[in-house]
Amino acid sequence: IIIDDEFSRVGRVLEFLRKLLAHDGAVVVRFGRPLDTVGNRVDDELRSVDRCGRVVDLPSFFKDANGELQPDRQRDSEYTRHLGREVAAAFRRETVFQSTSLLARAALDVLEDRSGTADIYRLLRLPSSAVHAPVQQVAERLRILIDTICSNPDLGCITDADRSKSADELMEEATRWLRTYHTRPVIERLGDRLHVADMKLLYYYANRTSHIEIPEGEDDAL
Repeated sequence: IIIDDEFSRVGRVLEFLRKLLAHDGAVVVRFGRPLDTVGNRVDDELRSVDRCGRVVDLPSFFKDANGELQPDRQRDSEYTRHLGREVAAAFRRETVFQSTSLLARAALDVLEDRSGTADIYRLLRLPSSAVHAPVQQVAERLRILIDTICSNPDLGCITDADRSKSADELMEEATRWLRTYHTRPVIERLGDRLHVADMKLLYYYANRTSHIEIPEGEDDAL
């Protein structure tokens, strides 16, 4: 047993279980369109289809000039790279963003703007008095982030329930959830400001949205 591990303490374990049982969140499982072994999408009739929508003969991808199935290291390496790119794209596309990640990204963006740096190491060294953001600015950034995701399906998706909520409702939900799994709140609302109590965890939650770039015009509007 690791003595200094927080879950080696009985009280800490019981408190975590209490919070977990009181948690009203849900686990989202999303099944995307299947891919074949080289990254082509598979249709409802289990046929491989290329990007142009044409049915392709998958075995022919592995045959030589004589029509024989043959191993080819260079060819197979290229297929593997292509499959990897398609899997990564599918992972982004099928991701369902939770309010925790959305709030963390919005708050982090505002903190970066206010501090004048996007360097995570500099942000981690900020004094606690500087690690806060106006609720209104975070709400505006949160709405822009949601609009960006909804208008670009390849970036991921947001549930209908979350899309129908106001920014204030999403912030309230996210801050409540971020109090459940951690010994201290990751972020909490203090009046008209959001205070970040754990920058490392905020960055962890925001990292799920790291592939999303806010349109420059929208960003400047804040």
